[in-house]
Amino acid sequence: MAALAALCALVTLAARGADEAEPPAGAKAELAKLKGTWVVTRRVLGGREAKAPAGLVYTFDGGGKVTRRFAAPAGKAGGRQVLTVTLDTRGKPHRMTLSSGGARKDTVYIYKVEKGELHLATGRGKGAKAPADFKGDDVLLMVLKKEEKGKK
Repeated sequence: MAALAALCALVTLAARGADEAEPPAGAKAELAKLKGTWVVTRRVLGGREAKAPAGLVYTFDGGGKVTRRFAAPAGKAGGRQVLTVTLDTRGKPHRMTLSSGGARKDTVYIYKVEKGELHLATGRGKGAKAPADFKGDDVLLMVLKKEEKGKK
């Protein structure tokens, strides 16, 4: 009898773990909306327009991964990072966590898609957290435009 109870407990825990690995339905729908390549067109630092980084591109696979590509100054190699995307759609604004899976700290953003543009905002400075909204002195905002299919 004790063995049967232990087996039932293990099956319950395994099923719970499988459910947690799968994103919630709201997050799945949001990930599907983000699928595609997005180019950074604007950057706002502390409420002031700043030069957008040349060649910074995010490609969402529609599942749980995003590839971030960035250009480098002349004579230097650009870079590419594959990150894990986790969305939290329970509150407004929604939150997006990008994780490299390594020793680097996760970056938490708030985000929205509005008028065909993806707005990603995070806090500025060491130990910064995601802001409550898209404006403010301690906010780094990037605005991205989705690339049309067939163009690169």
